[in-house]
Amino acid sequence: ALNKLHEALTYAKALTHPHTLAYVLLFALRILIISEDILAVEQYANELVDVASKNDFPYWLAHGKLYQGWVLANQNNIEVSLDAMNEGLRMMISRIEIPFSLGAFARLYVKYDNPEIASTYCKRLSSK
Repeated sequence: ALNKLHEALTYAKALTHPHTLAYVLLFALRILIISEDILAVEQYANELVDVASKNDFPYWLAHGKLYQGWVLANQNNIEVSLDAMNEGLRMMISRIEIPFSLGAFARLYVKYDNPEIASTYCKRLSSK
């Protein structure tokens, strides 16, 4: 899967089509977050924020901010990460994406032993 992921990213960059690159970066991030490859998530989240900022893509920018927050959390910068992740969530345009994002939040809270807050996010997920 990772080989195909890198092929897709190489192809998307060669196209010089910013929407395609943003799309591929987001799906790369979703794969890499599962494997918890923090350095790769950081690299691609920063690339996504850069592409989105340069091209005025608020949808893609919201996702990039969310993943930047995830990286910060995994680097033990919890307070800063929550601000970044909340910023990304506030920017979300599509309600379809919110359940995935809330799940990522809940998982971090479980990881850092705060089940009450994780439970709150899970309840939000179940109401979507």
